[in-house]
Amino acid sequence: MSNYPAYWQQEADLSQKNTLAAPCTAAFYVEVKCEAELVEQVQSAKSLNLPVFVLSGGSNILCPERIDGLVIAPRMQGIEAQAGDDHVLVTVAAGVNWHGFVEHCLSQGWFGLENLALIPGLCGAAPIQNIGAYGVELCDFLVSVRFYHIERDCFVELSSSKCEFGYRDSVFKRALRGKAIITAMTLKLYKAPKLVCEYGPLKAMFSDGESTPKKLFNAVCELRRAKLPDPQKIPNAGSFFKNPIITEKQFLALKSSYPEVPSFPVAPGYVKVPAAWLIDQAGLKGQSVGALTVHSQQALVLTNPQCESLGAILEAAEIIAEKVNAQFAIELECEPQILEALKL
Repeated sequence: MSNYPAYWQQEADLSQKNTLAAPCTAAFYVEVKCEAELVEQVQSAKSLNLPVFVLSGGSNILCPERIDGLVIAPRMQGIEAQAGDDHVLVTVAAGVNWHGFVEHCLSQGWFGLENLALIPGLCGAAPIQNIGAYGVELCDFLVSVRFYHIERDCFVELSSSKCEFGYRDSVFKRALRGKAIITAMTLKLYKAPKLVCEYGPLKAMFSDGESTPKKLFNAVCELRRAKLPDPQKIPNAGSFFKNPIITEKQFLALKSSYPEVPSFPVAPGYVKVPAAWLIDQAGLKGQSVGALTVHSQQALVLTNPQCESLGAILEAAEIIAEKVNAQFAIELECEPQILEALKL
């Protein structure tokens, strides 16, 4: 292997670099701290005919046991702000920890992201998933995304309107899938609080109408810590399934059999139903499913206490999805994606 750069880590153990702790070994692994390094590593891999994979914080990814290629981990750092009259444009690098970024914005008096506190992972992966929680999504604040376009061999600044954001979805999962490595994004945050407390448990916690950005941030952290296990203690990838969106006709049929079913309108003629409720009603909450376990406090979370491999994780997910579909005629879709090679 003398033809490969000496600073590439060989036979790298990535089991602690994915929050499900799935056993995974990469032929090569390298961290990059700037855009120039990123381009250099991609070009080196191309010249060696090596497949390239990108691994961010590992919190929403499914790792195979073996990766025969180069895994690049974007670790760019930096936060820059440009103040306007009532807002601040904040550009954050891909390698910045997301929760740390939310905390930093709050401390600076840049408001809007409080509902997204404690979401695991790094900032570079946030636009891919259009992360969201408690009635707020990243796209509510995103101005643009900067990324390296593999096919064009250049950097592109894509405006929010062209990112094709949807529920846990974006152009980076579709037309740009495997073609883009995000290096930074710019958000529009506000100097005056813009509190969103109408969603689920938050509404009850702030029923008196008295809230501040700091109180909202603390409440979100409290709720997430109470329901979601710490991946450092119990391996998991957070929400494992998307909340399914069904037609109103489907929902009315479901409600006739289950009057207590919770729901959220999303678009004319469509309704979102909590996947956690479906899994709970199917009798799986807190239960072992194959080698994995459905978390006892939040049925949307699939935990991997024995650090099983990808095959066991997918098998458990399939069992859950099949049981829910058999009972409700609703198909569940996995939220985390299997790590795949870029299209060089």
